[in-house]
Amino acid sequence: MNWFINGGIMDTKSGMFCDSGKMWLKLWEKILGNSCMIHHHYYQYVGSKRVPKTWWKKLLMTWVVGWLIVSLSIFWYMRLQATEKRKETLQSMCDERARMLQDQFNVSMNHIQAMSILISTFHHGKKPSAIDQRTFARYTERTAFERPLTSGVAYAVRVLHSERAQFEEQQGWTIKRMDTLEQNPVHKDDYAPEALEPSPIKEEYAPVIFAQDIISHVVSIDLLSGKEDRENILRARASGKGVLTAPFRLLKSNRLGVILTYAVYKRDLPSNATPPERIQATDGYVFLDRY
Repeated sequence: MNWFINGGIMDTKSGMFCDSGKMWLKLWEKILGNSCMIHHHYYQYVGSKRVPKTWWKKLLMTWVVGWLIVSLSIFWYMRLQATEKRKETLQSMCDERARMLQDQFNVSMNHIQAMSILISTFHHGKKPSAIDQRTFARYTERTAFERPLTSGVAYAVRVLHSERAQFEEQQGWTIKRMDTLEQNPVHKDDYAPEALEPSPIKEEYAPVIFAQDIISHVVSIDLLSGKEDRENILRARASGKGVLTAPFRLLKSNRLGVILTYAVYKRDLPSNATPPERIQATDGYVFLDRY
């Protein structure tokens, strides 16, 4: 009896489980069917709206291009900011360099003015001269610390053509021309002052008679025969101020440098002299080489 009852109960439970499973299966099929219908109607709706299939691709491309433009704009802005900052830094460095060069120029000018007074007093003001090449070289070597960033100092005297023969006899050498060296530079090992050509005949000359030992190779060379030096001399003696050349290749060393020129006048020249009066009263020129 118990077995029958238990068997009936088990059969009843099994039947209930089977009915419940069938019910859930039918419900799931109905849900899937509705989902398919929804997708079917959606695609019909989308198709009825005639939306192209490449719409999403175009949207993606638009998004990529938009962000690319934004990224480039940010990069360009940051690049401009960095460029402006570098410009400000470079300008500050240039200003600092200009101030330093101005200070060095002022120091050099003070020394070259003192040198011109020394030459005017002890060379042109004494008969015979109290200065010779040895004395000048020794003095300039001992005072080199007062001329920062310079390679040497020299003095060229003004010689008129009528005085040339007597001058060359006194010095024991011929006034040499400089323009041939400017046109055809030679290596410092091949440089030979005695092989230079004599300076051509002209109204006046500016041969170097004193020079610091490091640039003693310029002695006897007529600086008025050189393009850069000639322009410097003409400007310096007419203005009464120190004048710098543009950078050019210096003799023998072939290094780029500039030359500071200052005219030496007769002691009786008034301070308010005109350019023609200054030219007439010129005795010579002090030169300072700078690398």
